[in-house]
Amino acid sequence: MTIELIWESFFALELETETRQAAQKLQKFLADSPSKAAKFLSGRLSKTCSAQEMRELENEVHESLGKRQDTRYGKVLRLFVEYANRNGGNSIPLPAVPIRLEAQPSVFTDFSPINAEGAEDWRLCLSRWLESAPAIDSRLGAGALLVSASLNSGVVDSGALLELLKAASHELTVVGGRAYIDLQLPWRGSANLERRRWLPDAVSESIFLRLKINPEELPKPQSPAKSLWPLIKSWFEDSDCCAKNTPRNFSEFIRASKALNYHEVPMDVGAYMARRHISHSLRPEAWQRLHHVYPGTDDPEIPFMHLEKVEGGSKTDAGEDPVTETFEWASALWRALKGEDRECAAQKLKKLLEDGTYSVGKPERLLTEWALALCTKPASSGKGIALSTTRQYLTQAGKRLAALSGDEDIASFDATELEELYVEVISDGQNPGFTDKLRRGLREFHHFLHHQYGVPKLSEVMNLGGGSILHPVDANIISLDEYHEIRARIRDADLELKAPGLSVIAELIFVLGFRCGLRRMETLALRIRDVHLLGRPEIIVRRYHGHRLKTENAKRKMPVQALLDEDELKLLRDWVNHRRSEEQVFSRCEALFSIPQKAPVPIDQEQVIPVIHGIMRQVAGDPSLRYHHLRHSFASWTYLRLSLAQHGKHCELFHDQPLTEQWLNQSNDLQERLLGERHRVNLYSVARLLGHAGPDMSLEHYVHTLDLAGLAIDERRAVFTEKTLVAASGVPESSAYRLLKNAGVAGLLKRVRADHPRKVNELLPNAKPNLRSEPEEGTLQFTLASVERYLKYRQGTPIEKKVLAERFGLSEEECSLIESQRDYLAALRSNDKRIKSSRHRFVARTAACENSVKDSMDLHTEPRTQTSKEAYQEFTDRVELLLKENSESVWEVVDYYIHNQWKTWNALIFRDPDKPEMARKYLQFLEAIGFRRRQLQFVCCDPRGRSVPLAGWKRALGLTARDTIKRREPTNKQSKAVADWLFIAPDFGTECDEFDDRLFGYRYFMVMLATAMPVLNPRSA
Repeated sequence: MTIELIWESFFALELETETRQAAQKLQKFLADSPSKAAKFLSGRLSKTCSAQEMRELENEVHESLGKRQDTRYGKVLRLFVEYANRNGGNSIPLPAVPIRLEAQPSVFTDFSPINAEGAEDWRLCLSRWLESAPAIDSRLGAGALLVSASLNSGVVDSGALLELLKAASHELTVVGGRAYIDLQLPWRGSANLERRRWLPDAVSESIFLRLKINPEELPKPQSPAKSLWPLIKSWFEDSDCCAKNTPRNFSEFIRASKALNYHEVPMDVGAYMARRHISHSLRPEAWQRLHHVYPGTDDPEIPFMHLEKVEGGSKTDAGEDPVTETFEWASALWRALKGEDRECAAQKLKKLLEDGTYSVGKPERLLTEWALALCTKPASSGKGIALSTTRQYLTQAGKRLAALSGDEDIASFDATELEELYVEVISDGQNPGFTDKLRRGLREFHHFLHHQYGVPKLSEVMNLGGGSILHPVDANIISLDEYHEIRARIRDADLELKAPGLSVIAELIFVLGFRCGLRRMETLALRIRDVHLLGRPEIIVRRYHGHRLKTENAKRKMPVQALLDEDELKLLRDWVNHRRSEEQVFSRCEALFSIPQKAPVPIDQEQVIPVIHGIMRQVAGDPSLRYHHLRHSFASWTYLRLSLAQHGKHCELFHDQPLTEQWLNQSNDLQERLLGERHRVNLYSVARLLGHAGPDMSLEHYVHTLDLAGLAIDERRAVFTEKTLVAASGVPESSAYRLLKNAGVAGLLKRVRADHPRKVNELLPNAKPNLRSEPEEGTLQFTLASVERYLKYRQGTPIEKKVLAERFGLSEEECSLIESQRDYLAALRSNDKRIKSSRHRFVARTAACENSVKDSMDLHTEPRTQTSKEAYQEFTDRVELLLKENSESVWEVVDYYIHNQWKTWNALIFRDPDKPEMARKYLQFLEAIGFRRRQLQFVCCDPRGRSVPLAGWKRALGLTARDTIKRREPTNKQSKAVADWLFIAPDFGTECDEFDDRLFGYRYFMVMLATAMPVLNPRSA
């Protein structure tokens, strides 16, 4: 379509009057402009413009048409280019969307000078009222709680006070002896996205616990002022505050409370309490984890094979579902989409579509065509998308589309059927973030269907939404105690077996993430020249050819002398010197983290980041932790330590984390090394170290300890008189004074909590979940793990067989037998005609090291999803018991399985109903490892209604009317022998067994059992 026709169709749209007028002026301007981009967009030039020429046109439009103020013309230019790309099949560089920046007042300006003495008087009035009030009723108690929270706990924002009032009928959560409530507040116009942790003072907590809310006495839900002021006003009327000090309205009360707050706490903490800026408290799971409280694992165990599979329930380390592992086409599709080169991927996909080797259904072929379109044509936005995004769409939306559509052709669906299909896919979203990703994938899939197959436009089918959705900040960190344990585990992770120096590289990458807050790619892309060790050591983060920074502000110097401990600095020095000496010999790669003997390129993140992720999650007991949380940890701890160094620390924060608590007590050391004599620059220092232009981004997304800073710095919490504490507690005076004398305020609060158990949810320390426990020596799991690791290291490292055998507890003879067995299994073929198709998914992998013993080795594809790994673990435990009872029968089944398992379907073939012995043994094996008879599939390929072979199988195996035997079209309709066959397969209870990851875990377990047979069953050798 020519540009002229595109303009005509563009003006045919239902545009707003203002937009149409701006577009007409823009079209006239482009027709007169001499620039190349304008000539192309006006149809005077056939060759498309470059990105630089488009930027020049942007400036010209902004300067001439927009007069440097009006952004309408720039927006219309962007709108037209997107339209031309989407409807004309063009690939025009997109212009930037212009925005107009308005000057904004700083959030850190001093509060307007008003007299805070009135608020101080209110605090004294509250103490006198508590000492004289015989009981705390619903309405007055609610008002007292709001006043106390504002004056004593720093809750001086109307929205936060309203959320606190709503939570007054709920429980206080107590962890580590400290009570809290999480308040969910709006953020950027979205409800419940800012989490603020209210850590009440002793008086406010006592009022909260004693308060019995009567909903009928509370105002109806309205604006914060209308909901809160009647309660506060009632309390003032009941207290003995003199009339001249009583606030006239809610605004006056809030202003005075903020003034008092700014007067008594540091400016940045006061601004946080007043919600002058946003900062998210730690996620509840992270906060509880720092007090050794982990998610409960005491639910009754249900065998996984008796559960219905929940699609989308398993995720990889990046939080996304991998491509289903159970079909050949899926493996081939995934291999084609690897890498970053779209053209190369497109060529592989074309070959895959033309290759007749794989027998695939219509949905699978359609998804492959979609992947090809994503690699070769613009997306719905008019831009090309990266291969990583294509993989994301296929693994999330594509997998579900194939599973739900069965064998039907999605391209032939009408609008109603498409809507039903899309609704099913979206309903699989486990959270708002994942649902949004599914919607984006479906939008792109429908864009492909519309242009390729002419299905109705998406607007005629359903509304999948558009744009990005704001999600809660992933506020998670690790403590110093966890940091040291993770470092120790990294050193002991056998990384040296993969490559010399890899253990040090992984440790340093982890250290720089936690201690310096470097992004993952910033760390991996460091060069030797970026580390300066003379004088005051520092690391320079900067861009260079082949490495971009996230923003211009990301260019910075990291003062490692102040941020690293002596042993960490020595580790860095030694590695830099080691790399310099290597480059004097090899001169192959200037990357800091590289192993030139292995490859003259920076270290591949896949060699270290998954290891770091696994150890972090295992040590912390938190499966959601990832490398980016180290950056959150750096920002949160650095801000907290700088604040404590300047304003003092008046209470213990983490008695369950002794190293962290000691570290916080020594915060002055960081202040002296990092800032010297400078003060009041905490937030700006943290922002500069993170590579942000200012504190706003740091506060919104990375600093999660402002509530803890307020808790530790605020001295108001320690100034209550004993009389006020005793009166607020409601405990008999003699008992209360005795508790204060013997156990302090904590002892008195413990008694108050015990008196009101219905309003307290106390979480006690419990056992850390073992996310990836090491198997015990001598168990089946240990033996299989040793065999698996031996084969991996044997394939990818130059380490001698003798060394590896000793490391993994195997003899050299056993290792030789294992390799022979692996060669035998890899050589097995699906049938005599398909000589290139391995029966058991052994994939040839080029050795990762230049000096490895083997140039390549076929290794079986491993389970990647959590469900397939859990299945593998479960079968290992169950078969271990069975081996002790009847090992001979187990090995007969395993041997039969590896020779007769159907490759593209997880079923075992039994060919002769007159020889049913192995079929009986396989049934007994499946039932012994936990499968019930109704969880097994029986399939026959005899098309005849009355099948003699099927009747023979029923008699031989004792099948009854309850055992459903399905019919299946034979693969080779010319073969008469297929009619005698019976297929038996485990069924996990889903309609689409081929897409069940647990079946892959079962398949992998059986093959690994066969691989380890020379060790587990020496007689077979």
